[in-house]
Amino acid sequence: MVRFKHWFGKVGWFLLYTLAVIAISVCTFIAIDYGAAFYRQYPGYFTLWYWGGFNASPAEVLRNIGLMLVAAIGLPFVVWRSFTAHKQAKTAISNLRLAEKGHNNDRFREGAKLLAEDNVAVASSGVFLLADLVRNADEYFPVVQETLEQYVRKRNIDRSIFKSDSPVPDTAFFLDQSAAIRTLTELRQARDWNSLELLDLANTNMDCVEFNKSKSIHFYNCRLDNCSFRGLLLPFANFEGAMLRAVDFSGADLSGANFKGTKLVDAENVRGTYLNCFGIYLSIKLQLDQQTSSDILQFKNFVNAYELAPEDTLNPRQQTHALTRIRLHHANSINRILQFQKNSEAATKTYGEQLIIPALCQIADICQHIPIFNSASIPNASIAAHWSHLFDEDQWAAVNVIS
Repeated sequence: MVRFKHWFGKVGWFLLYTLAVIAISVCTFIAIDYGAAFYRQYPGYFTLWYWGGFNASPAEVLRNIGLMLVAAIGLPFVVWRSFTAHKQAKTAISNLRLAEKGHNNDRFREGAKLLAEDNVAVASSGVFLLADLVRNADEYFPVVQETLEQYVRKRNIDRSIFKSDSPVPDTAFFLDQSAAIRTLTELRQARDWNSLELLDLANTNMDCVEFNKSKSIHFYNCRLDNCSFRGLLLPFANFEGAMLRAVDFSGADLSGANFKGTKLVDAENVRGTYLNCFGIYLSIKLQLDQQTSSDILQFKNFVNAYELAPEDTLNPRQQTHALTRIRLHHANSINRILQFQKNSEAATKTYGEQLIIPALCQIADICQHIPIFNSASIPNASIAAHWSHLFDEDQWAAVNVIS
């Protein structure tokens, strides 16, 4: 089929040129015939004096007429040559684009290949290679964003099972993840925000991210559920439109941050969560009150540490504070119970394992979606009024409340 098209193309051009020559020849003969008839009728138009005046030199008149004839004859050639040059230029541009696309595809494959390496420095170079590709070829942004997003999720899994005896901080082993997150936020910031699709960075511990190397911290329209920003410096960070369920900002610097349109947890949701937790808490206490064993009764000390009061005695801010306190201290409470059970009798261990620990873990699971702003610094942060219950009074007094 390709050979047929190639052969037909050559024949087509040959026929076109032949028809053009025939047409020019016919037009020439017609022009000569009409010219002869015109000459016989108006012979004065064909004198040198008519074309150049009585004082004109015959040589100059003949030269000008010759130039006119040459121009008339050469015009078709010039048109044909211009058409040919234009076609060649289009072909060259098309070939250049194909070559550039092939080169960019090679760069994408190389960047993705580097991400698969175990060496952190090599994987980081893959991140930067993909970022450079997007800056030079914007059409690669969607596929690069998806690739880096998947890479961040993969590293989340790696970190969840990470164990090291090295004295180097754990975050040093995940600097490639830091580079991927910073690159994603920087690339998204340079685009039209209205066209950005949701970026899923949920369950990511952001303490590996070197935010100080970013010109700005941009999480517009990102899913950040269950992410940890604990103790990080995030001044003027943009969380507009972000999903922040179960996010941990405890001890973070959020000065001037933008929380416009963020999806947090409203007061009614907090109230429902608190009721569920208080129900389980009350059930545990009632069951412990029915026990007579002194060892089992010691579980009361651990349960009382959760300190849940009746729902109608607390406002939404106090309920939020109680739930976040459970999130922050639950792990320590369970460890204390396990330590206590080591030297306990079998019946006490069984009671703790079958009732106390599962019930307290259930309470902790229920309140996991509550975001934590405990001890966070948020002066001049832009936050909607209906999220006031998530902050203490001193924090709320320093924020810029938006409608």
